[in-house]
Amino acid sequence: MILKKVEAVGYGKTTGVELSKQLNDQSVNIGDIIEVYHKEASKRVIRYNDDNKISTDKETYYYRIEKDQWVEVSDPTNQTSIHVKDSIVYSRDKWESEDNFVSATDKDGNVVPFSTVTVTGTVDTTKPGVYEVTYANGERTKVAVITVKENQESLNMKDSMHLYRIQI
Repeated sequence: MILKKVEAVGYGKTTGVELSKQLNDQSVNIGDIIEVYHKEASKRVIRYNDDNKISTDKETYYYRIEKDQWVEVSDPTNQTSIHVKDSIVYSRDKWESEDNFVSATDKDGNVVPFSTVTVTGTVDTTKPGVYEVTYANGERTKVAVITVKENQESLNMKDSMHLYRIQI
């Protein structure tokens, strides 16, 4: 795990976009931890979590780079992870929860088997639709989207068969 460091100018003055620009000259990968140090720690920052105001004067924050966002982490040394993938299956095909599992690691970064992962949700391959299945490894969770589509392989023989009568 690589730890990148960026510096915020002041509370409320540095946005996530500005912090991202500071990382442009560095190699950053999904799963990396970013340390954000605030120069003006004596000032208070007003932060929001799910629309709830959180006040703090903490100097340093840690964020894990995820596919679509930065996720705040309290322990930057914890390497617990879970990775899943979305998929498309066709009606009446076989599907198992392990099909969408990619990998998982424990707090020390060691690979853990699928058998240690908790899976919530089901997919009914007899009914076309979109299903969400949640995979959990400790406190880390990811959602895989499984789309079941109608199987178009069966032919309607009624439309393609012609009967001919030959008289001898």
